[in-house]
Amino acid sequence: MIADGSLVSYGAFTNLIHQEGQPTHGTWMTATSEGNILKALETVYAHPGSTNARVEGDSKHWDYLLVSRIYNQRPGKSNDGYLAGDQWYVKPGQMQAYTQLVKSQLVPVMEKLIADGAVNAYGMATEDFHTGKMGLVTFYFTTPDATSFDKASKAMDAMFDASPSLNAAFRSMVDSEGHIDFLDRLRYMNSK
Repeated sequence: MIADGSLVSYGAFTNLIHQEGQPTHGTWMTATSEGNILKALETVYAHPGSTNARVEGDSKHWDYLLVSRIYNQRPGKSNDGYLAGDQWYVKPGQMQAYTQLVKSQLVPVMEKLIADGAVNAYGMATEDFHTGKMGLVTFYFTTPDATSFDKASKAMDAMFDASPSLNAAFRSMVDSEGHIDFLDRLRYMNSK
């Protein structure tokens, strides 16, 4: 589906930091429109066993339809690496300012890491169809290996260390209740 342009990426991961009652694994698909996501889902549903397998019915799962507000990725395939990030609830009325702060401060760091090959993809996404509290923002990045993960983490730490007011600005726009961090092992990833 990447070849025909319906999808721009897809992948699967296993959570490395397990939490009681939370998923242990996940999959994703990204497209340029909701219609293309729906086409991809119909293709998946057309294969018996892909959505009604016993494991699907016996395990808890969550479905999200997110919109990427900020993103970039390197094309290619990978069968390993890491997916990491965090989720926050942005306070009412702060989404535009939060997004602008991410664009002005975090995106340049991520773009340099993509250019250096340390990061394969990054993005900031919000729920398009809300399944919980309003204002959920997910920031994520993928790396090809543990060394690259360390490089990305150090680059973000350096960004915040260079400007203590930056951390305060981010924190002033979010509700820390409900904040989570995640670290996942990529099982596979394919990006256009």
